[in-house]
Amino acid sequence: MEGRLYFGFQTLGLTNLQSYNAIKGLLDSLEATINSIESRGLVSVDVAENWVEEKISGKDFWEVIATVLNSQELGLVSKDIYDRLLNSRIKKGLDFKNIAVNLNNNPDITKNSFYGVLKTNTDWLGVYADYQVSDLQELNDFYEYFLREHPVSEQSFVDRAKKYFLNLDWSNDIAITMRSHGKSSSQASYGQAPTIGICGFSYGVFDTLKTLNDIDLSNKSTQAILGEIAASSGFQCTAQGGNKSHLRFDNINCEFHVKIHTNNTNDGVYYQDRVYFGFAPTCDSRRIYVAHSGQHL
Repeated sequence: MEGRLYFGFQTLGLTNLQSYNAIKGLLDSLEATINSIESRGLVSVDVAENWVEEKISGKDFWEVIATVLNSQELGLVSKDIYDRLLNSRIKKGLDFKNIAVNLNNNPDITKNSFYGVLKTNTDWLGVYADYQVSDLQELNDFYEYFLREHPVSEQSFVDRAKKYFLNLDWSNDIAITMRSHGKSSSQASYGQAPTIGICGFSYGVFDTLKTLNDIDLSNKSTQAILGEIAASSGFQCTAQGGNKSHLRFDNINCEFHVKIHTNNTNDGVYYQDRVYFGFAPTCDSRRIYVAHSGQHL
């Protein structure tokens, strides 16, 4: 599933268009912002072919800036906008009128996409706040929102999680194991959850993965790390008690596990699902290897 941020008239913001120097400064800032956002590799920035036809308060972008720029300045701004921001990002066939449609059908499973908008310091009219991005922190919030709230499928969730959680390594069958979340097992004293798999347990799994990704492993004992994971994720985190041979993956000891005990609806059942992980040594540090996310092993 691909993330797409729309650039439009409202990205530029009417309050930012008061003078040539203000517009020039805005374009400098926007160029840096877009480059930093795209370099993260999470979303593309898309521009409608006819973006200039959109009107706010009855005026399009060129009509607005023509009131504050002379003809020479207008030409310079036009060249700047297209050369620096738009030419490589204009999407053939994309109509600005379709942007609202896509935002209201978000995410779009058939198009394998989820959508947001790029803004400066002015919100887009009628667009949900969680869909608006102006910097890298808001990009993270946007991406996390769709990962946690709209897992879509195990493979979709894993594909997006791998792009986002850069401090984690993954078993090859992690998407397959996620299908077992909420299933009854010999370890469980309950029936199958109303929604099984990642779509029923994305909240707990996401919170766990984010905790594992963000934790600083340096100069800490294993017990201290497990305690921090429990405090941050909201779930108990322990090591396996008995036979550990079945919890070795790629020669990494993955006895450590977070106990996912609630589903997304928090329906009152105390589930016995697990995220099993281990510490994978690298040349200069330790990384966390996610071996299994699903029912109790």
